[in-house]
Amino acid sequence: MGGIAGGLFAVFEGAGFLFFSILIGPKRGGARSLRTHRVVAGGILFMAGLGCIAGFVWKHPEWLPPDYYPPIVDAAIGAGSGLILSVILLAYIGGIEEEERDRKREEERRRQRIAKGLDPDKGCFIATTVFGSADAAEVAQLRAWRDAQLLHSPVGRFVVSLYYAVSPSAADLIEYAHLKTPVRFLVRLFITFLHESEHG
Repeated sequence: MGGIAGGLFAVFEGAGFLFFSILIGPKRGGARSLRTHRVVAGGILFMAGLGCIAGFVWKHPEWLPPDYYPPIVDAAIGAGSGLILSVILLAYIGGIEEEERDRKREEERRRQRIAKGLDPDKGCFIATTVFGSADAAEVAQLRAWRDAQLLHSPVGRFVVSLYYAVSPSAADLIEYAHLKTPVRFLVRLFITFLHESEHG
């Protein structure tokens, strides 16, 4: 977590850790379950301290009442600001951490698929070339057939490996020789055959 938000979050949590360490000891004060409490308490204390310092240093307007005591009032304003800031930071940082957890889960799923031979980065090169997009319905049908049928047998995995070895060059040749139309017809014919085989 970088930037101003990350730095402020670290300062608030550090101040809160110091506070809870004094109250309940550093081991319990640093518990993961108390992170929200540390950030909120640290934000209130840190900003209250800044407000108190400001009350002593800054020159306040003359229209303020004579019994106005800047350090106390400014500390209260700072504490309120710290509470608001800490809540905003917790929501922001929590969202970032959730995105990071989602990314790690997706990477783990991808790693497991690769371990099973279901590499999501390896597409149907020839079909993608002739249909113009990796998201084309025909390409999706061929991928599904690969994942459901070919990759679950030694012979099928060999065929897939052979296809990955030769299909990039074949796709380039199809592009260069303007063979998209006839190859597209053959691929659709093959998909129809697969569909009839599965449901026939």
